[in-house]
Amino acid sequence: MIKVVLVGAGFIAESHLKGYLQAANAQVAAVVDVDAGRARRMAAMAGGVPWLTDYREALNMADIVDVCTTSATHVEIGTAAARAGKHVHIEKPFAMTVAECETLLNACEQAGVKVMAGQTERFKPVHEQMKQVIERGDIGKLVMARVNTDAGHFWPGGWQGWQIDPALSGGLFLHLGIHMLDLLLWLFDRPPRSIYAQTIKRASSAMDMNDYYQAIIRFADDSTAIANLTYALPRRGDSVRAAMLVGSHGSAYHNLSDDAYLISDTGLHFVDDGLDPPIARQVAHFVDCVEQGRDPMVTPAQIRTALRTALAADESSRTGRVVEI
Repeated sequence: MIKVVLVGAGFIAESHLKGYLQAANAQVAAVVDVDAGRARRMAAMAGGVPWLTDYREALNMADIVDVCTTSATHVEIGTAAARAGKHVHIEKPFAMTVAECETLLNACEQAGVKVMAGQTERFKPVHEQMKQVIERGDIGKLVMARVNTDAGHFWPGGWQGWQIDPALSGGLFLHLGIHMLDLLLWLFDRPPRSIYAQTIKRASSAMDMNDYYQAIIRFADDSTAIANLTYALPRRGDSVRAAMLVGSHGSAYHNLSDDAYLISDTGLHFVDDGLDPPIARQVAHFVDCVEQGRDPMVTPAQIRTALRTALAADESSRTGRVVEI
């Protein structure tokens, strides 16, 4: 049985907790949060496990330390966990800077522990099927992709507190945008060369963080990915999502308004929407990797590339220039 300590007891940690409770080979050993009330509440949800307010006191209780705290604290907690010999699962963004990313990855490598960033988009069934269409060669070599996500503003657990403070969250590209960027990098599976991005506030001029971006990634072979992300739809809870893949001799697309199908030139690929939620599948994957000694599907090299791409997108949006990655 793999013992897990959850560090952070906010909105996203609750989703992680539900995933671990569904995993037959995982046991939540303790919950940590600087807010005692939050820690106590989530510890009760976990079945009455111990709760603490200092993560250092819980490290000896864990095989895996799952970090769900504010983005700016990820590297400190993750590095301490790795140096204590614990495997590390960290919510995105993995780090706030490339230097911090290297510090944590190096600590994990030196300690010989497994590490994974929580890039949840890879664990959505429709995205897995998109990857399979590409890997099977159904549409030939992927040369262009476009993904679009539009969501209602102020969704539950979203724009509140530290999330809208770029100093704590990293801003739009790190806090939320890195999901879509990582998805595209994973689908193309080749080195990105440059990115051009622009952002704007659409829903609330009072926020310290933009809520809308467009980005164009150009890869080393001149293939192109286009990402459009907004959390600015006026009505809370609205969601419009779609993607298009264009290959050398075919194409595939999906419209996630109904979240049911991926349609390609070679046929209709059904998506089983009865599968566990993506975060549950994500944490179960990491537990299995620790138990079986396998490498996680989100590799250290991919963690580095996704972070570099998100940081380059942020720079591009501020300068108005194409930024090399």
